[in-house]
Amino acid sequence: MRTDLRNAGAEVVDEEVVTDGNLTTSRSPDDLPAFCERIVQEFARAAQPAGAGGAS
Repeated sequence: MRTDLRNAGAEVVDEEVVTDGNLTTSRSPDDLPAFCERIVQEFARAAQPAGAGGAS
């Protein structure tokens, strides 16, 4: 799989979880705890409506 990805022009990195733009991925099911933590962070960041979080 990694060879196919490289041949298609991807940069393959050996890390538990990687976010590139809107895509978050991991290496294997063994990385699920780190993947889930990152997904929660990404959803929390994306769920902030414009102007939210500031003092009134």
